[in-house]
Amino acid sequence: MRSCGSAFFLEVVMSGHIQKKGDHWYCVIERGRDANNRRLPPRWVSVRKELGLNKPAGIMQARELLISLLAEKQKGTFIKPNEIKVGEYLDYWLSTYGAARSLSQNTLLQYEQAIRLHLKPALGDVKLQKLTPLQIQNYLNGKPLSRATVIVHHNILNTAFKKAVEWELLARSPMDRVLRPQPSKPGQGYWNEEETNKFLSAIKEHPRYPLFLLSLTTGMRAGEILPLTWEDVNLKENVIHIRNSKTPAGIRSIDISPRVSEVLSGLERNGGLVFPSRFGNVISTPNAGRILEGLIIKAGVRRITFHGLRHTHASIMLARGMELKEVAERLGHSNTITLQKTYAHVLPRKRKEAATKMDDLY
Repeated sequence: MRSCGSAFFLEVVMSGHIQKKGDHWYCVIERGRDANNRRLPPRWVSVRKELGLNKPAGIMQARELLISLLAEKQKGTFIKPNEIKVGEYLDYWLSTYGAARSLSQNTLLQYEQAIRLHLKPALGDVKLQKLTPLQIQNYLNGKPLSRATVIVHHNILNTAFKKAVEWELLARSPMDRVLRPQPSKPGQGYWNEEETNKFLSAIKEHPRYPLFLLSLTTGMRAGEILPLTWEDVNLKENVIHIRNSKTPAGIRSIDISPRVSEVLSGLERNGGLVFPSRFGNVISTPNAGRILEGLIIKAGVRRITFHGLRHTHASIMLARGMELKEVAERLGHSNTITLQKTYAHVLPRKRKEAATKMDDLY
């Protein structure tokens, strides 16, 4: 940010991030694309060498150097505040915010895709200082996406415009008068058995059928099923081993049916991942959600999130009579308290069934 008289100017920079290899930090600067629209390899800058240090650099030194390199890369390119469009500002904000916060690649990818695919097409051509709370509210209310995704978009705009106020590009953030979408209430965002069967029947020939079948029949978290490797799958014993959970209770073994094992056995084993992306790496949660949204439209069932598949599994298991403790162990919960709160919509039905069964005694 620079000033010229009373006017402020925004410097547009290229994107980049910091990355650690061994004991050393590097600034990775994106170089855009060539004349044939092919992505150029990024420029790797050793922080230690660039700063002339005789020992490994620290993370703060890496962040400061990255911001300096990005600013230098685009030195001399400026936009007056009253001419900045929302799309231009969001691109700039993400490049500097991502560098300063050292966000993970998955988070940066999620933010970049949200801005490119949704926020810029809807709001990008509006001048930053002319954007109104009503325009933002109409966007959030009318977007045909899952509630969780819309909340992410709200958070991006809220954080970005707060920074615009700090940079004196805005006197006040329009997000101050925008209502935040509320998360789904317990008992919402899941399918019943009929909807589950309809969905699975409709996607049976799709290449990602095994992924969603396993998700619905195990209740695994996205962070457990998407990076799942073949060494954690025992098709002979019909067991999935979860070793990459963040909590001790999450490290567990999940029994699967012979039918699910049969479906998994038909997958190609080109690498370690059970469900690799087309590029051979782990599918990101946002991309998995987008695949699910397309298949939901094809199947003609209610829209739920990828995490809603886990809720669906738990709800069906409880409705079929599985004990709370067993479901908690299957989902990787340390106790049943969370289940009792989250799936209270299922438990009254079980209590009524238990009361009806008492009639058999008389």
